Amino acid sequence: MPSPKAGCIVPPNANLKMVYDRLQKIVKLETKSEQTVKCPVGSDEMSDDQVAENIMLVYNTVLHMLPQEKA
Repeated sequence: MPSPKAGCIVPPNANLKMVYDRLQKIVKLETKSEQTVKCPVGSDEMSDDQVAENIMLVYNTVLHMLPQEKA
């Protein structure tokens, strides 16, 4: 479903390449308790640096969503 928060609603003549690239970086986080977060951060084809960068991106995103940004 198109989401205005994710920037999926675009005018008819918009550059879809930028929207596609931005959406490729969105991850869905799932939790089963208040203390655990699980999400994929990479694949076998990715380098260690790319996986580490993804881990930090997820960490900072989750941290930003916490009350007062405190872990």
